[in-house]
Amino acid sequence: MENNLCPECKNDNNEPRDVCMYCQFPFKGSEKEKAVHIGAFISKQGIITDSSDSIIKSKKILFAVSAVNIVFLIVSFFLGNKLNLDLALTFLITLIIFLCGLFIEKNPLLLTIVPLFLIVGIMILNTMLDPSSFFNGLVINLIIIGSLVYSVILIQSAKAFKKKYRTG
Repeated sequence: MENNLCPECKNDNNEPRDVCMYCQFPFKGSEKEKAVHIGAFISKQGIITDSSDSIIKSKKILFAVSAVNIVFLIVSFFLGNKLNLDLALTFLITLIIFLCGLFIEKNPLLLTIVPLFLIVGIMILNTMLDPSSFFNGLVINLIIIGSLVYSVILIQSAKAFKKKYRTG
């Protein structure tokens, strides 16, 4: 009985083959071909690590955004500058962003996209209500939005890699 387990992706090829049906590992190739293929696979597999790191960074970003919002919420409350409705909406949005950060490992894609849309939506709404507010914190907002978009891209790439090679 021949072992049909691929040494590269660890998937079982139901029958003997020349190449793995999942990752195209050359079972009957030369040692050099096998080594080159394994090296390329390991390089591609780095997307999973990058995705995990990105999720951790997104979590930190969401917690930082929540913390800054809480500080502004407290200051606005004590200064009495805002209406109760404004404070309640800010608190609700901050709570949603915080909870997304707290549970981001459970469903990384959804819990990265929700705060991303909230942040972009708030920026658009603020700009519509007060066009001069567009430039307030623009660099920080672009960094936050860019980081979350990059995280979404990495999460999708890792998901595609796992699906293609049936890993994790």
